[in-house]
Parts: sequence; C-alpha cells; structure tokens
Amino acid sequence: MANFIVPSVRKLTEKSEFEYFFYSDMDSFTDFPKINYVVCTYNKNIYVSKLVDNFQIYTIMRDSFDFSEITIVDNGNNLSYESIPFTTIIPSKNVGGTGGFGRGMYETAYGEFARKCFTHVCLMDDDILVNPELFLRNYFFVAFLKERRHVGAPMYPVVYGAPDLSRISCAGHMYQNSWHPNDWPLGHRLKTNDHASIAEMCRTPDSTGWWWNVISVLDIKRVGLPFPFFVKMDDVEYSLRLRDAGVTLVIPLSLSVLHDDFDAKYSARMQYFRFRNRWILLSLRNSFVGAFSIANFILHECFQYVFERRYEHAEVLLMAVRDFLKGPGQLGRDAKGLLTELDCVVECEANRPLDELDEYPEPTISAGVEYRGFADLWCIATLNGHLKIGRRSHLTVDVSKPFTFNDVDSASSITYVNPNSRTGYTVNTQILKAVLLAWRAVAAATKLLFFGKRAAGAYRGAFADLTSPAFWSSYGRLDP
Repeated sequence: MANFIVPSVRKLTEKSEFEYFFYSDMDSFTDFPKINYVVCTYNKNIYVSKLVDNFQIYTIMRDSFDFSEITIVDNGNNLSYESIPFTTIIPSKNVGGTGGFGRGMYETAYGEFARKCFTHVCLMDDDILVNPELFLRNYFFVAFLKERRHVGAPMYPVVYGAPDLSRISCAGHMYQNSWHPNDWPLGHRLKTNDHASIAEMCRTPDSTGWWWNVISVLDIKRVGLPFPFFVKMDDVEYSLRLRDAGVTLVIPLSLSVLHDDFDAKYSARMQYFRFRNRWILLSLRNSFVGAFSIANFILHECFQYVFERRYEHAEVLLMAVRDFLKGPGQLGRDAKGLLTELDCVVECEANRPLDELDEYPEPTISAGVEYRGFADLWCIATLNGHLKIGRRSHLTVDVSKPFTFNDVDSASSITYVNPNSRTGYTVNTQILKAVLLAWRAVAAATKLLFFGKRAAGAYRGAFADLTSPAFWSSYGRLDP
C-alpha cells in the first residue's frame, strides 16, 4: 500500500476555516466502505459518551457517501440513552469483551444489521480516546485497502486521565507459541521522538489488540466468529486465524488511539483469564503438547508467585488450572459466579495510585541474580525465606526493572511499584498460606499432567460450534 502524507493543520484565527480533500494515484479497492464501529462496554457510561460524541462530530464533517455507524454492545444492560443518529445500542448479558465484540460481528455479518450491507467492522475498546479525524483517516485508509487485509492501530497510554504521547504502549504483537502469555509487544515504551527505532521497528506483527481492529465482513464469514474466551487472548486467536487464512495485518502509524494504561489498571484478576485462555488457545492450535512441560510450568509459576509473596496471583493461577480442566462447557455460561469468586480472591494485589499507598522506601536495586546449587535448594526448602528464622524487613521492588524472588527472601512485606504508571500494591508474608499454596500447586500440576490433553481435545472439538453463527445468535442475549 502506498504511503500517506498527513498534514497537521492549525488555525491562525478564530475565524479560520478549512476544507479537506483526499487525493491518490491509486484506484480505490472499496469505492464506498460502510463501516460498523462496534464498541463493547460494561459500566463505563462516561467513556462511551465521549466516543459517541466524537463520532457524532465526525458524522457532520464526513462526506455524503460515508454511511458508517456505531454500535454499542451494553454488557450488563446498564446504559440509558435516548435515540442518537447513526448509533445503535444492543443490551446484553455480561459476556465479557469477547462476547460483546462477537455479538457486534454476528449482527453485522448475519443478524439484524446484515440488511445494511456493511463492508467492514471496526472493533473499539470503550476506554479509548479518539479524535473525530481518526474516523475520517480510517475511512479513506479502508477505501484503499487491498482485499484480505485487516487493520490495527498503535496505542498510546492514558495514565489517570492524562494522555502520554511521549511513548508507544503497543503497535501489535509477535506470537510466542509458549505456555506463558508473553507475546512480544512491538514498540512497547518506545519514545515517540525516537524516529530511528520506530523506522526499524518490525511492521509485520502476528496480532493486534481489539482497541482498534478493522475487519472485512467477507473475512468474518470466511474464518468464522470469535471463540468465547470472555476476555484476553480473543484478539490474539482471531488475528492468528485471519493470518492462517491469508489475511494480512496492517498497522499504519497514521492511525493511533489513546487507551487507558494497562499497567495503571493491572490486577491479579486478569492473570486468571490470561493463563486459562492461553492454554485454550494452545489447545485450539493443536500446540498443547508435552504434558510434563506444562505441569512443570505450573509448578514454576505458582512457586515463583509464592516466593514473591504474591499469593493472590498464585490463587488465580490455580483457579485457571481448575477451570481449564473443566473443558469448553463452562464457556457459554453466565460468568457472574466466576467474577464474584475472583473479586473475593483478589483483595490487595491490584495496582493503585502510589499516593494511596502507605509510605515505602526507595525501590530495591536488583542485580537479577538467582541462587544456584545448595543455595537454590535451600531457597526451595524454606519457600524462599518463609520458613527461615531471622529478622525481616519491608522492601520495595521496582517491577519495571529486572528482579528475582531471591531479592525478597527476608521480607516481612513488599511493595511492588511501577514508576511508569505511578501505581503499586503491598503484600505481606503469610507462612501458612505459602505452605498451603505450594501443596495445592503440586496437586494442580499432577492433575494437569494426567487430564490436560483430554481437556485440550475437548476445546478443539467444540471450536466449530462455539464460533458458528448458530451459537452467537443466542449467546449473551437477555432473557425475554
């Protein structure tokens, strides 16, 4: 695709006016794209209001042949709006981000909106900040987009309402076929003014986030609807599915969104969905091999959380193992019970603004060196100092720098801080809880060793049904 020249225009006086035109030496591949902008939301009325207001401004400035609309899937049925031009609200049960986006895709391609003949769907998070011009740029970009392409956008962070345009959060991901959901984010924390690094950044990512993703309706019909993960890994799985079908991901730097910073709103609750859904993703891609390897991975991750005194992280990891082994039957059910359980488990291991925390010393400087040999065995035997007698102290760990659990083996309490997002949380050493979690980790790894492959096969067997129009025609709909 040819490059774009995007001028920056500022008014010299209050009476200044300008008109825009679009020129290209290429022929449009889609003469008049009609895009359905799908927003999934849950209890975020203020965010949605801003999005709708900006889209309404765009409808005033756009050309007469652009008939794009915006659709809001209201998870939990909490929004109350009067009729708004070019805007549709779909009430829904709380079926997570996947359920909301999937519902919008279904209605666009097969359901209520099929008669409107939309050419594309654009999936948008509810907590993004966009300028009305973004819709304009997106429209013309899609008009000149070749077939079998889908479009993402770089994301910049918003930290507690303050946009940070000095650094990129993410410009797509490279898939790492691993047990841990550690896909590599392209451009992460890259300085905006570091033009050389941006020019050298990989521009062929495997997946893009659903904060902004434009997908052709024809490609949706070609590869099917999303797998109902609830939240997390849905965008990765769908991007990989599109890639396998020959649909190329394009992330132009001329499109960008501001998104609530992930670090600022981090919570151990998300680890449940990241791990459980990662293993489901591996199952769907027939990559769930080596039962011993994943059992060893579970032990390693859970013990590391215990060693770091992050007991709630360990707890949600064990919940993820438990529910993964239940198979796909759990996925189409109401998640209210699961969310309540997660709320009960995660009480303190969720980021808060640093000014809400008690006083803490300067972060510990870590060399990132782990014990080896006898010292390593001693670390395991004492659960990294839990069973060691001696003086304990409060420590502060900067999570943006390398550290190991050996750095905190003498801690009575630990404050984990992230200076980039100015957030953190404090945990306290609990000997009995550490021992119980270590025992449960061994039991969970053993179960996964014996029953993991059977569960993986069940997910693969249910894939066709759970991504079909028949499933999505009823999934998430409110009871009559």
